[in-house]
Amino acid sequence: LYEVLDTASEDGQLSNLPVEVRFDQLAPGGDKLPPIFFTDDQLSGITVSDLVNGLLNLIVDPFFDSEQDDNIQLWLGTSATQGVYLAPSFGVGDPKTPNPVTIVKDDLAATPDGAKYFGYRVTDWAGNVSELSELVVVSVFLNLPVLLAPLVPENDDGLITYNDAVDNVGVEIPHFDG
Repeated sequence: LYEVLDTASEDGQLSNLPVEVRFDQLAPGGDKLPPIFFTDDQLSGITVSDLVNGLLNLIVDPFFDSEQDDNIQLWLGTSATQGVYLAPSFGVGDPKTPNPVTIVKDDLAATPDGAKYFGYRVTDWAGNVSELSELVVVSVFLNLPVLLAPLVPENDDGLITYNDAVDNVGVEIPHFDG
């Protein structure tokens, strides 16, 4: 039983004020947090053109037991078991609406191009930390080498035109190490 005493009284009388007590030992998200939302374009592979001012914009959908000021911390991995939690974390605004989150280009480019695993965890006001969310695997291509244009040796002016593209014209494709 919890009671509040009136500190203004000299004999410690009960204040009769309501006392709100909250015990929270459950991590947010329930059994499993939903995956991060990616657009169809992002799911087909992330390139520099998907970044806005050096940021990859993503969405974390509302989750079970979401509350305002829960903190979302993104996770980025090179496999389902190898990854790191990224800074900064993102506060939940309205728990009933999607939460915008971002990943900086430097974090995406810190590992070689290829399949990357995206997830997140949530910490609530009481310090309860969820398990890692369901992971989403997306190919990331930020460190692509520069591709040289094909050459037409008979008319090597740096541009292939309609007149260059005739039968039996040789075209050289520069070597690509990729």
